[in-house]
Amino acid sequence: MVSNRIIKIYNILLFLFAIINFLLTPSFAQKNLGNITLKINVYDEQATPLPQVQIVNELDNRILLTNSLGYVVAKIPFSNTIKFRFNKLGYRNLDTIISLNYLADTFKISVAMFSKDFISKEVVITATRTEKELQNIPIPITTIHLEDIKPISLYNLGEILSELTSLPLIEDYRTGSGVQIQGLNPDFTLLLINGEPIGYRTGEVFDISQFSIGNANRIEIVRGPNSSIYGSNALAGVVNIITEETDKTTDLSIAGKYGSNSTYNLFSNIKNALIPGILSSSLYYNFSQTDGYKLIPNSVGKTVPEIASHTFQGETYWNVTEKSRFKLSIRGKFANERNNYSTTSPSQSDTILSINNVKDINSAITYRNIVNQSFNYEFRSYYSYFSTNTNDKFVKNNNPFDQYYFSQNLLKFELQSNYLVSITNYFTVGGGYQTESAQSIRIVDGQKRNHQYYFYLQDDFYPFDKLNLIASFRFDRHSDYPSQISPRFAVAYEIIPELAIKGSIGTGFKAPTFEELYLDWSNPMAGYSVFGVTYVAKGIAKFQEQGQIAELLISPDSIPTLKPEKSVSFDFGGNFRFEDFLFLKLNIFRNYISNLIDFLPVAIKTNGQRLHTYRNINRIFTQGLESSLEFNFLRYLKLNISYQYLETGDIDIIDKIKSKKIFKRDESGFDRAVELSEYGGLFYRPKHSGNIRLAYNNTNIGLYASIRLSIFDKYGYKDMNGNAILDDSREYVPGYGMVNFSISKSIAKLFSINLAVNNIFDKKDIRLLSTNPGRTFTLSVSFNYVQQ
Repeated sequence: MVSNRIIKIYNILLFLFAIINFLLTPSFAQKNLGNITLKINVYDEQATPLPQVQIVNELDNRILLTNSLGYVVAKIPFSNTIKFRFNKLGYRNLDTIISLNYLADTFKISVAMFSKDFISKEVVITATRTEKELQNIPIPITTIHLEDIKPISLYNLGEILSELTSLPLIEDYRTGSGVQIQGLNPDFTLLLINGEPIGYRTGEVFDISQFSIGNANRIEIVRGPNSSIYGSNALAGVVNIITEETDKTTDLSIAGKYGSNSTYNLFSNIKNALIPGILSSSLYYNFSQTDGYKLIPNSVGKTVPEIASHTFQGETYWNVTEKSRFKLSIRGKFANERNNYSTTSPSQSDTILSINNVKDINSAITYRNIVNQSFNYEFRSYYSYFSTNTNDKFVKNNNPFDQYYFSQNLLKFELQSNYLVSITNYFTVGGGYQTESAQSIRIVDGQKRNHQYYFYLQDDFYPFDKLNLIASFRFDRHSDYPSQISPRFAVAYEIIPELAIKGSIGTGFKAPTFEELYLDWSNPMAGYSVFGVTYVAKGIAKFQEQGQIAELLISPDSIPTLKPEKSVSFDFGGNFRFEDFLFLKLNIFRNYISNLIDFLPVAIKTNGQRLHTYRNINRIFTQGLESSLEFNFLRYLKLNISYQYLETGDIDIIDKIKSKKIFKRDESGFDRAVELSEYGGLFYRPKHSGNIRLAYNNTNIGLYASIRLSIFDKYGYKDMNGNAILDDSREYVPGYGMVNFSISKSIAKLFSINLAVNNIFDKKDIRLLSTNPGRTFTLSVSFNYVQQ
């Protein structure tokens, strides 16, 4: 009896178990669970989170994208097994099938992706305004990193570019240093900090030797025109200085540097993660002072003046949500320059003291939001203020001699959005508005203002895995000059895993400046005058009423409207990488520049001096080859070799030489036509240049040393025979080389000391190399404290 009851109970339990088992079978569960939550973490082989990984669900072809922490959350329909494809440039594609437990409604998955050995994982943003793998980008670009800068204790842009790149720096005692890319003038290169323009310019050339960037995390240098996304001034290329937030609780750096000519600097940089992952900030300060130097012993003034400056920069990052970020930054520089020069004024002969005060303040607010896995946008606002105020006084009686004041304001708003059309197509569209004003006693009516609208498009497309196409286009509508259209097309193809070829063709432009449009100035010493194009007719009429015009050389009514300078450029080259110890880059380029802005003589004044305005006239070209080799060997040694071959010329000058319209005086004193073989191209452009740099870096013992040889072929310096072209052996600076040496040693992981000797062999030429002070020494001591 008892046994029968036990059997019945057992059968009932067995029946109930069968029903429960049926209800929980995969087919039933799939019908009732519906959507599930999937949480995926993606890492590399070093367990570092991977952002921007594209994850394709092959059931419905839905695309997911990991965030900055390598993490993504999504709701998807339940299935016993789900096939995913993981894609990221620089990493091996990963196809995997994931089996799910039907008893759960949330699943956490961790996936490891392995990098391709031949592809750098470095991401750059300057060339396309979007994050992109460096190795795959079809546009010529060079990067400099903090780990390259820190051991050599360099803190200004001119020193860093001179030491770590092959880019020639053009030195001018009036305007300072400027970078020359592919043989084009420094004012054809757009300088940015965190993607926004740098406003500190003197004589339209930004003096990079006085720009402190001790808080830079990396520098990206793009060669070739980038007006298709950046607009004006990007004909030759773009240099973008990028700072970085910190994930450390405290990151404090303090450094002091002393060198020749009583030059000393004090640097401090503190970065703090106030709320890790949510709120962080940084503050940078630099004080710099130099006594300057003179290369001509008996001269009144110095070749390089006395300069003292204060620079600060503060940044705050706030991750409002997991998908949105707010950034505020402000930077300021205040500089004072002092120098003396002599004058032989008709009224008196005296020494003049010149004091120049410079202010440069800019601020930016950025907000970025990821709407979904396929769409994000970024709003940027930017304001800058720049002013220079020069007062010249006679030393003996303190009477004023001349005064110059110039200030410039820029306000800009911009919105950029990025859309992931598919895993092979990334589309960018942006646009903005900016207004600019200038005030000066040398500008017509004392003040002028303009405004501009623009928009740009870019498509980054992979037709198949080894081929990348990038097409970009920008339209600029300006109140002061004709509208500009700037297209660019670039392509890269991976022949084999170690070798990729690249090519691009594009256009650029440089807008006329306030001075070229609105200048109203007469030189008090020399007596000549210069008028902007928009004012020249009224200015001449005013001078005629005052009796200052002796002869008109050209009718003011026949002077055309000033147009932006334009370029069409071509690049073709390739990269070759062999594992981790050999990297070779080669690039052939050709730049054609038209509508170059130059002086136009308009009239002769009654004092015998000329009155000038501006015009578009010249057509020039630069072409050549750039190459670089990086070779890592013997564990701690790295060898860098770079070389540039350059040809340049003024096409209008070449046409005149061919037509026998340009003459020179020979040794016998007779004038003869210049031969084409005698023409040396543009001034300040060496045909051959390069450098060789050997560095030793042993982090185990904290020792770093480097030696660099820079070589320059002869180049044109100054017209000596009066025909305004380079065609005489006396007009060349002889070829020369300079050797720099630097050694650093870290102490107790907190301190480091650096000794550097520049121009070891004391190469000097007072007449031809006026900005080279000869051999110089610097000693630096730095302290760095990091709390995780």
